[in-house]
Amino acid sequence: MFLSKHLTNLSNFAMSIFSGMYEDPATGQLLPILVGTAMEDPSGTEMQVPILGAERDKQGNIRPLGGTMEDPEGQGLVAINIGKKAVDPVTGDLSPIIGVRINPETQTVVPVTLSSGAHR
Repeated sequence: MFLSKHLTNLSNFAMSIFSGMYEDPATGQLLPILVGTAMEDPSGTEMQVPILGAERDKQGNIRPLGGTMEDPEGQGLVAINIGKKAVDPVTGDLSPIIGVRINPETQTVVPVTLSSGAHR
């Protein structure tokens, strides 16, 4: 019983950091989607951005989530990072980033802030 529960916990932990595979656009290699590792910004900026999650696209393929945003302090384009501040699209206030999602209108990755996390 103990071993079974331990294996289940280990499996759940592995699934929380490994979400599947994706094709690197620069090399064509299949790479694991590991939350916290870097990838090239899918919007084409050529910046390295952290993988913050994964989501299935309309074709059912697993897509790593990471991207860039305009820095609220005027530093230009920066990688989206959990805990950094972003302008909340609902309130207009600076709020910590708690996750990311795909904007259905633009199909780009956008930050989800603490202020609007419940208003998706």
